[in-house]
Amino acid sequence: GNPFAAVQAGQDAAPAFANRSSGRRDLFVGSLAEAWRHYQVADSAEATLVDQGDDLPFAPFGLDFVGRPAFADWDGDGDDDALVADASGELRFFERLADGS
Repeated sequence: GNPFAAVQAGQDAAPAFANRSSGRRDLFVGSLAEAWRHYQVADSAEATLVDQGDDLPFAPFGLDFVGRPAFADWDGDGDDDALVADASGELRFFERLADGS
């Protein structure tokens, strides 16, 4: 089945996959009218909402809504870092540190 069937992405959604937690796959979704959402999917399970809006690491940077995320291990430390284009087109880089922040 579709592990994302229950995910409500919202208008003009921008989903992106990342490996942000050990043993789980992560899905981040930004959209036009909804706050950012973070879902995790364990093997053969449905997506579970973990964080949203102000609980996400992006919240202090004004990325509550429309954002175009991309994830990659930019610095080669084994953790996925994030590059997000906000609604104005500005690119913002978020490095994931060794402590998980």
